[in-house]
Parts: sequence; C-alpha cells; structure tokens
Amino acid sequence: MADDGPPRMAVLTNPRARRNRRNPRRIESLRAILGDLGDVFAPDGLDALQEVLQALRQQEVQLLVVDGGDGTLHRVLTGVCHAWGEAPWPRFVILRSGTMNIVAASIGARGRPDQALRRLVHALREGRSLATARRWALRVDDRLGFIFGNGIVARYLEVHYEGGGSPLNAARLLGLGALSALVGGPLSRRLTRPWHGELVLDGTSCGTRDWTAVAIGTVEQIGLGFRPFPDIATHPGEAQVVQVGAGVGALALDLHNILLGRHLQRPGNRTTLATTIELRGQGGLDYMLDGDFYRGAPTVIITMERPVEFVLPA
Repeated sequence: MADDGPPRMAVLTNPRARRNRRNPRRIESLRAILGDLGDVFAPDGLDALQEVLQALRQQEVQLLVVDGGDGTLHRVLTGVCHAWGEAPWPRFVILRSGTMNIVAASIGARGRPDQALRRLVHALREGRSLATARRWALRVDDRLGFIFGNGIVARYLEVHYEGGGSPLNAARLLGLGALSALVGGPLSRRLTRPWHGELVLDGTSCGTRDWTAVAIGTVEQIGLGFRPFPDIATHPGEAQVVQVGAGVGALALDLHNILLGRHLQRPGNRTTLATTIELRGQGGLDYMLDGDFYRGAPTVIITMERPVEFVLPA
C-alpha cells in the first residue's frame, strides 16, 4: 500500500441482502469496523449505486470493498467502468457475503465477511503488505463480469436459484438432474435444452449447431468445486472457452475432468482460449453473467476489458 498512510476506501453493501435484512444493525457494525479509514454505502438500486460510485471517483477512493457475492461484484465492476472510464481503477476486496462467491473462491479470498474486514483494517493500520490477485474482466454487451454461460450452465443456475440458492440445493440439483437424465424426465429436458447458433472465436467459426453449453471464464472455478477454466492464470488477457457440443451424456462423462481442472476430452467437446467471442443465433440470447441472468441481442460479442486487481485480507 501507499507509504503515506492507508488508502482511501469504501465498503459497498446491498441493503436488501439476506445478511443485512436479518441483522438491521450490521451496516453500522461495518462502519464501526472501518472507523476513520472510510465509510459504508448501501445504495438501493442500480441508479443509486452509480451515483455513489461517481462520488467515490471524485473522492479518489483507492480501495473498494464489495460486501456481497458474484452478482454484487459484477454490478459494482460495471458501475466502476462507467464512473472511472479510462482512469486507473481502484483495487477491490471481496467479503464473500453473497449466495455465490465463485470469484472470491477462485482468487483465494477466505473467511467470514466481518472478520475479513477486521483483518483488512488491522493490516492497513499497521502498514503491512497484503497479497493480491489479478483477473481480467469480460465485457458482455454493456456489462462486466468474469463467468459467462448459456445453455445448461445458465439453466442450472436458474433452477438452483428457484430452490433457494444454497450450496446444499446446488448439490441436490446436480443429483436430481443426473437421475432425471437417466429417465428423460422434465427436469433433464428443462436443463439440457440446447442453444442453436454459431460460435466464432477470434474471427474463426466453430460452426453452427446445437450447443449443450458455451461457458467462458477468466477465473478458474464455476461452482461446486468444478474448475473448467484452468489455463487462465497462465494466459492473462485471454478467456477460456468451454464448448459442449456433444450432448449432455458426453458432458456427464467429462465432469470428472472439469472437477480436476483438466480440459474436456469427449469428442464434440473442446476447451480453448480466445480474446473475442461471438455467439450468433436467432432471437435474443439468454445467458448468465456471474450468476445474474440476461437476454441479449441475436449476436452477443464478448471481449476482454482490462485486468482487475484484488486485495486479499491476511
């Protein structure tokens, strides 16, 4: 950190998050932990978030602490892109307080949210150096994030959230989906409905076909311990693209490779790297970005935005 004292910082939290609704005093508790190093902001909605970020940009805040999970992080990151523009962005800290904390797990952020903030504040006051991690952000339409998926990836998360979004429900859904696939049940049909379109990587077409899923990431994990993007740490500035074109059965046979952080092996499935990805279909394209769901135009273009630096509380 800077030699002239702790950096200017701010904590951004969602007032409607389950953790904050259960404990109405929590935001004041976060302020007490932060002390004179900064303030806690709880913007209620995207417009309010953008106003807060514009003000923090004017104050030259250097460290943004995101009290939330992947969805909160991707919204804050998108807002920072609009507020800071081409200027150097602040560093980020993730407090792992969301339903999904895949980005935090991928970069090695650990611990309970309030305890992690205490460790961060203590380290900053002592002037200790902190570990950092760097991952590139993806630009999808006008949004920024780290994990994109359509097909079975997006539908699995959609059904997962309908069941409450807990890790236990995620594991349960994985098992039920596998059983449903054995008998051709309605859950399996819902999860495995393919996306029909053309995938283009750095100007080279991978063909037009039914895709079980196209998953793109700049962090290693995708949840439940699966690591479909193992190469991104050694290929900065590129995204890893997982193409599942051989059907759900072949994907099931490749799950152990994803769990072990290896490339897909079954014929019709492929893992590669790219900097510009185009998905061309008919009608709006449904997709997931960091756990949030969107419907895009018939053609969705994904590019590399810039590296994001994360600070890891000791």
